[in-house]
Amino acid sequence: MAALGVAVYAVAVTPQKALIYCPVAIDSIGCHNVVGALSGPNGPFPNGVDRGYDGTAGTVDLATADLSPYAVFIIPSLADDSVSKPYELLRNSRIAYRLSLALEGRLVVWSGTPDQGTQSRDLKDKLIRNLAVWARGADSAAATGLVVLGDHSEVASQRYAWLAGFAGLAVSPDTVAQVYDSVKTLTATGIAILDNGGTQLAYPAMASFGVRPPAAASGAAVDARGGSAEGQVVLVTSPRRLASVKTDRPDYSPGETVTFTGSGWEPGEVVSLLLHEDPTTHPDRTLTATADPLGNIVNNEFSPEPHDVGVTFYVLASGQASRLVAQARFTDKVAPTITTEIHDANHTVVTSVPVGTTVHDKATVSGTAGTPTGTVTFKWFTSGTCTGMPAATSSPQTLVNGMVDATGFSQTPAAPGSYAFEASYSGDDNYTSGPKPCEVLTVTARTPTVATEIHNASHAVVTSVPAGSTVHDKATVSGSFGTPTGTVTFTFFTASSTCTGTSVASGTVTLDASGVAHPSASQGPLSAGSYSFIAHYNGDPNYTATDSPCEPLEVTALTPTALTEIHNASHNVVVAV
Repeated sequence: MAALGVAVYAVAVTPQKALIYCPVAIDSIGCHNVVGALSGPNGPFPNGVDRGYDGTAGTVDLATADLSPYAVFIIPSLADDSVSKPYELLRNSRIAYRLSLALEGRLVVWSGTPDQGTQSRDLKDKLIRNLAVWARGADSAAATGLVVLGDHSEVASQRYAWLAGFAGLAVSPDTVAQVYDSVKTLTATGIAILDNGGTQLAYPAMASFGVRPPAAASGAAVDARGGSAEGQVVLVTSPRRLASVKTDRPDYSPGETVTFTGSGWEPGEVVSLLLHEDPTTHPDRTLTATADPLGNIVNNEFSPEPHDVGVTFYVLASGQASRLVAQARFTDKVAPTITTEIHDANHTVVTSVPVGTTVHDKATVSGTAGTPTGTVTFKWFTSGTCTGMPAATSSPQTLVNGMVDATGFSQTPAAPGSYAFEASYSGDDNYTSGPKPCEVLTVTARTPTVATEIHNASHAVVTSVPAGSTVHDKATVSGSFGTPTGTVTFTFFTASSTCTGTSVASGTVTLDASGVAHPSASQGPLSAGSYSFIAHYNGDPNYTATDSPCEPLEVTALTPTALTEIHNASHNVVVAV
């Protein structure tokens, strides 16, 4: 089902509830009786019955509520007069349009008041249940049905006029005052609706007045007449909507041509297109289109004017021959300018950050029709393309002076790579909605610190050792985003204290849980001279490969001990001769 600005159908569900139109503090008897007839453990709607109006006094708000749980919408018998107008809310363009999209199922109009009075209450309740069950249809997931009981408004010629705003059929009253204690069924549908366990429902004053027969091309049927086959039409049903109207776009800028198209109309008939503005800046205007041999219509004679910015246009298409009705809506808005910036925790604008940096997005919305209002919704993608399923989506963030700094939707990339934010603006009365182009964030690996120590065979830290010593190296790798992992490769330079010239490998050692690689392969025994170690960290997903500073090692010559002896000519040691 279509969404209606604020959702009418949020998800695909099987409707199992009934919604009764109940104007608060206006003629509540009919509403009360309809609710009673459909409620209870044996009622036809397992999930219950709700009252619908403006959200006050426990009613469902027809202007904003999700209507997907409802299989049928029932309008009791009411009467507008000079004092009260219970049907007035149904004339509201926004509410009527919402209902027009929600109520796409069966339509049944009964010219009677089974919701009124206490006499024959059981039979009246039976009729109410039959009407509701028929309108719901066999496949209750298909579309929400509509039941309309008799309109007894003071101005007889205006009865049922409010129905055209959301039903697929215009219903006209028969204003001749007649009251019927029984009716003549004319179709199988009429027989089913009037069935009372194998007999036909009948009770005093069960129907009155009537409605005009629908046009043959409307697809609607006359299912019962009052008293006899010549009586007034008291039961009309329509199995589905036949006609449609739509615009080629949902929104237009001033001067752009609006193209209306539609289908399902009677070939050759003139279809009027009534344009009503909300808020009203111009009186209602009417365009016309003639249906082609296939029942299709086209009209491209209208363009919004500059003063129409912020206006919502509600379109009521009416077939002059078929009496079919269809509804559409479009707006006249300005495309805003949306700019975005990725910020780090210090609110510095960034496009590239080291891994582990916390970032958030900021959006600024501006335009030529005043400061935009509404909300911005942010999405976070773990790829740099803003495609597929986002890793996270913010709640709608309200614009303040056209800006929102989404510090409450901060993200901390856990690995190097490409990431992205996307900011989608909701639009408002003056501006269209839309997303900002993808904002790519490059996340780089961090540079670690590699510290080293040369150890002798006793694991003492040394920078100078005597000739003949054996040494090895130790490396500690650290960083600001967790302990580095991976390996360290050690190199020993055999003739230089500056890590140049001839060298030999001194092993590759895996870092332990503390980031320490120890020991390297030992070198020695060493002759006197200059040597050096260097440790190369090979990197991991979060840290770049990095060399340690060069570690010089001096190996000093040993100091010998000189012993002497005095020999005679026979090489004997002597101390005196």
